[in-house]
Amino acid sequence: MTYPGSADDAPLMFDPGGTGADLDAVIAKMIALAARNGVEDLHAASAFSDQQAPALNRRIRGRIYELLLANRLRDVSRSNDPFSKYVDDLAEGHKGGHTVAALQGAVSRAVDDFAAAEAIDQDTASKLRKAATKAAAEAWRTLTRVSVNRSKDEEKDQFAVSWWLRSIPDYWEEPEVSPEFEMLLDSTEPRPR
Repeated sequence: MTYPGSADDAPLMFDPGGTGADLDAVIAKMIALAARNGVEDLHAASAFSDQQAPALNRRIRGRIYELLLANRLRDVSRSNDPFSKYVDDLAEGHKGGHTVAALQGAVSRAVDDFAAAEAIDQDTASKLRKAATKAAAEAWRTLTRVSVNRSKDEEKDQFAVSWWLRSIPDYWEEPEVSPEFEMLLDSTEPRPR
C-alpha cells in the first residue's frame, strides 16, 4: 500500500500546451488506451463485442477525464469542497495512493456503467474491472515517474508514454463528462475548465 505523498500521488509536472484542461484530455486518452489494452485478452475471448468496444472506451475516457478535472479543481483547504469529495468518493475502497485509488474508482465506475448498459454478466464485469483498473493504475504510475523524473528505467517509461501518445486512435472523440459531473461543475463557482 502507498500513501499520499508517494510517487503514485505526485502531480504530473509537464504541461506542454500551458492549459490544464487540454492536458487532462490527452492524459485521459493515454490512460484509457492503457486500460483498454488491459482488457484486450478478455475482448478477444468474447467478453464484449467490437460493436460494444466504443461504448466502453468512451466511458473509461470520460470517467478518467472527470477525475483529472476534479483533481485539478479541488481545493483541499476549503471545507466541503465538492471536487475533493468527488475524488474521495472515487478513492473509497481502493488501494494505493489517493490519486491511484481514485483512478481505480473512476475506471471501476466506467466498467460497471458499461456492464449494466450492455447486459454484461457480473463475473465478466468483475474480470473487466480488474484488468482495466490494473492497466490504468500502471499507466498513471508510468506517467508520474516520467513527469517527476523518478524512473528507475527511464528509457522504458519514456518509450511507453511515447507509444501511448502515438497510439491514441484518431477516431477517438475528446473525453466528455457525465451529466452528473456537469451538474457538479455548474453548481460550483466559476472556475477555469
